[in-house]
Amino acid sequence: MRKSTKKVLVLALGALILAPQSMSAQGSKRTLKSENYESATASDWTCPNGNAVLKTGDAVYGNYAQCYPSGNGNRSCYKSVTYDYTAGTGFTTADMGTSGYNIEFDMVQVSGNVANRSVSQFVVPTSGPNLATNTTYAGTDYIFALSQPQRTASSTSTTWYINDLTNATGQTVNLDGSKWYHVKLVVTAESVGYTITDNATSEQVAQGALAVSSLPTITGFWNLLGRGSGKINFDNLDIYDYTATATASAPTFTLKAVNGESRTYTVTNPNAGGTLYYTTVPADEAPATGDAAYTAVTDAAKDVIFTQSGTYYAYAALEDNVTVSTVVSAEVTTGAITLPTPVYVISNLKAGYEKSYKVTASNDVLLAPTVSLQYVFTPESGPVQAPVSLDNGGTIASTEAGEYVITASADGYTSSSVTITNDKAYRQTRTIDFTAFTADDFTEIWTEATGAPRDKWTTGDAAIPADATYYKLNDPAAESAATAVEGITISNYTQRQPHVYIGFGLLTPYEPLSGSGNYMNFTVNDATEGQYAVYEGWNNYGSGTFTTVQEATAPFGLYRYDTMLKTIKLYSEDLGSVDATITPAGYATFSSSHALDFSGVTGLKAYVASSVTAEGAVVMTRVEGAVPANTGLLLKGASAIIPVVATATAPAANFLVATVTETPVAASADGAYNYMLANGDNGIGFYKVETATTSAAGKAYLQTATALGETSGTKTVKMIFSDGTATGISEINSAAAAGDGVYYNLNGMRVQNPTKGLYILNGKKMMK
Repeated sequence: MRKSTKKVLVLALGALILAPQSMSAQGSKRTLKSENYESATASDWTCPNGNAVLKTGDAVYGNYAQCYPSGNGNRSCYKSVTYDYTAGTGFTTADMGTSGYNIEFDMVQVSGNVANRSVSQFVVPTSGPNLATNTTYAGTDYIFALSQPQRTASSTSTTWYINDLTNATGQTVNLDGSKWYHVKLVVTAESVGYTITDNATSEQVAQGALAVSSLPTITGFWNLLGRGSGKINFDNLDIYDYTATATASAPTFTLKAVNGESRTYTVTNPNAGGTLYYTTVPADEAPATGDAAYTAVTDAAKDVIFTQSGTYYAYAALEDNVTVSTVVSAEVTTGAITLPTPVYVISNLKAGYEKSYKVTASNDVLLAPTVSLQYVFTPESGPVQAPVSLDNGGTIASTEAGEYVITASADGYTSSSVTITNDKAYRQTRTIDFTAFTADDFTEIWTEATGAPRDKWTTGDAAIPADATYYKLNDPAAESAATAVEGITISNYTQRQPHVYIGFGLLTPYEPLSGSGNYMNFTVNDATEGQYAVYEGWNNYGSGTFTTVQEATAPFGLYRYDTMLKTIKLYSEDLGSVDATITPAGYATFSSSHALDFSGVTGLKAYVASSVTAEGAVVMTRVEGAVPANTGLLLKGASAIIPVVATATAPAANFLVATVTETPVAASADGAYNYMLANGDNGIGFYKVETATTSAAGKAYLQTATALGETSGTKTVKMIFSDGTATGISEINSAAAAGDGVYYNLNGMRVQNPTKGLYILNGKKMMK
């Protein structure tokens, strides 16, 4: 292969430059760590603050790892090695002085091009800070380093400082960002020698040494990618030494592909030259070295197809075919494969059954093939529908109740199915609209101000006028309910205070230079388990509008300095509803065996009898939200449908007694004065119960410990409505008073088929 040939040529050049001891003097080469990514399924570089991909199919290098920034501010990456030369190798620290070890690799290094922000570094550390850090490497404990200072212009630089992270006095090297270079490091107890060679021309571009005391440990390869165009390509890592006596390292098995029910493993010989031996038929125990059961090849790596489950064996021999490694084994399982089960999350939610589910499936078994998804929907009341194909990471938009059975497939194999049961309808119970805020919505720790927001917000679709009024939280240390604004609590914000721009929304403001952005957490006050919050806003960084769904009881983290939150919509499970029928007179008592929510009900007001005045009047307090089951209410307005909720908090006091089922009501007596709502001689109101009677199912009656004023059989109880909508009820329903020939009961309710009893007809009481 060209890849192997290239490496041999470079090694030869490195040997001429550094003049290491010959192989015969040192013994045989012993590979300690090798990776050329040809049998790799993914890059083993980790980029918590950047991106790592496996590039494939290069004409010279085949596969190689590539890392590049994630945005201008997220750019660190590293390959962890965690290798200690003196541990488990049979050598001591003293051996470092006589032989040491070698590190070789190929790389392409490109600097950043963001003015005043790009610092680029490549470091091979021996210990020190967390390699996942996204700041410059400040330690001195490294084997080798390349560094560039902060860019002053929006262009890349090809000048790199060698082994000098201060970018001041060290030797420099010119590295063309379009070329591959080979780096060789010879590590001993006193120094690290380095050579850098242009792979295309075999020209040596740098040589030198770094004085050290002893560096037997490698913790990895770390790169702070320059902002913007920063990039590293990495390939052909080889860490090795020379043994005093000839030994052979054992081969390795790496799963490469699944072909039907067979498996392809790459068997690799880590020794330079020699012969690789492997079995193609499973055995209960390892055949002896030299046995005819082994197949012999001189390839450095061989793809072997195994068609039977069982244990397979391999060993390697050096070029003398006498020195052999230990025999290693690999457990191979052939046959059918079940892919991992797909997973899903709610990605959008609206009223009713309308939700979007984002579905993904992993493929950590079949290696290369891409997973495809398919679902079958069975409506709650209907036949099974035809299968629907879905891209991996796609969404299922659901608008009705039913079941979605989802399977994943790849290379002819399918996953265990996952079922989404869409059996819950939701209703929007609350909206927090930051664009509709006024000055009255802010507590005293919010300060009014004017001025231009960050530049990006003065142009484009989300433009904010430079003189827009906003309120900012002026206590950066506050993380309590004191920061609440219109039903939310803001906490854990950094850099600068959150700003609410009147008419636009809540913005995470920009913090220049001293920080990479801002973040804050939102908590919806009084949210309960089972509720979902839908956060909607605008991200001017590039994604435009966004919608995020999550459980309402969990804090929502808003990150970046250019994200504006516009609304929070709260959704609760729709548990059904109850019809509240009001008499033509416009009033009725009411009760239900369900907890009810009046917050979104229009055209109807509900009241509880919260207190009794010294003058004998009853105070009626309006219900603004939810009430528990078995709560007595007085309703005013038009008939309405009231949503059911799971739970609610009971009013502090209520003199209305619920009668969810038909209930006897005793005549008033000392200590228990009962009043029924009726359309009597004095109009619609609460009349004292003089003779035992019953209260119908779904109704309520008024009960007090003392007699109320105006409680004779012909007068109503005086009521004071706390919301100022009325001072009492005395009117007789106009329809009931008119000569319309329609029968009404004493509650003012229309009666279609009257039987024997007392009724109102044409505005007068009559016995039928």
